[in-house]
Amino acid sequence: MSFDSALLPAMKLINAPTHWENEIDPKASAVLALFMRDPNQGLCLLFTRRASEMRSHAGQVGFPGGRRELTDEHPSATALREAWEEIGLDPESVTVLGMLNPLKSLDTRPVLPIVAYTDQYLPDLKPNPSEVAEIFLLPWGQLTAEHRTIVRFNIFGRWRETPFYEAEGHHIWGLTAWMVDFMGMTSD
Repeated sequence: MSFDSALLPAMKLINAPTHWENEIDPKASAVLALFMRDPNQGLCLLFTRRASEMRSHAGQVGFPGGRRELTDEHPSATALREAWEEIGLDPESVTVLGMLNPLKSLDTRPVLPIVAYTDQYLPDLKPNPSEVAEIFLLPWGQLTAEHRTIVRFNIFGRWRETPFYEAEGHHIWGLTAWMVDFMGMTSD
């Protein structure tokens, strides 16, 4: 099976960089927005729920990924290394499709969303319990405008808005929800 390239025009992807730019923050991060097929649900997007013991974003839903390391040649390498460490995803099984425009985290550091596809199946993946409490898939069709709301929240004394998805008991919001939006899933 391979990724249905007919879905690509709906996504606003750019080419994934072949190196980390010199001017980018050394504490930048890259995450992996990973598509895979489920025999019962069709094309799905993979999410993780962070372990409750994590120092930041404990218990929150997101994509595998994290901060770049000096040995990471480019953002895709960071996202794939982190996915290997967090969920046991074989980097050789992944086809990078492109990247979304970088986003800024609340601490203003860049987060680069790498969009990819794998033929691996969910049961093949194993969460690293020190980082990931759960790995789950959500069908592409559950991440549409009709399933999305906007939530306002106050953090650091400032009101912000974020897209919010509730799907199969999971809450997706913040940067992860923005990435879902930017992939074009909410277009009508």
